[in-house]
Amino acid sequence: MEKLFGFLGVLFLAGIGLHFSGYESTSLGSLSTSSSSAKLFKEWNRDLKQLKAKKQLPSGFNSIKEIRYTPMSKMSAQWISGTRIPIALNHEGKYRLSVEVDHWVEKQKAAAIINYQLIDIESGNTVWEFGRTYPIR
Repeated sequence: MEKLFGFLGVLFLAGIGLHFSGYESTSLGSLSTSSSSAKLFKEWNRDLKQLKAKKQLPSGFNSIKEIRYTPMSKMSAQWISGTRIPIALNHEGKYRLSVEVDHWVEKQKAAAIINYQLIDIESGNTVWEFGRTYPIR
């Protein structure tokens, strides 16, 4: 009997620890990382192609030498770790693209929020900012 109470106590403490440690839970039980990463890449890639075709990206977008991305949450870090950024690098480019990725979850819907900053490497000045939201579920 003491072992049972000890085991239940450990489970309770583990649950309390997860709750207060910033563990992000969602009501999306079916939100698997691999399918979410694949969906994010598909939507992201499609959107960038459309923006390029409509000439809505700055000319510096073809001169990106480096990309630095920052996941803003544990969930967005999981999504990004399972995908690649659909932006080509130009090793002779003069810009750095800073990409912040966050997540949004409400009810049974989830989305990735992506904010771009195009930065002139030489001066350090931001020359363009842009944000997009891509549905995941």
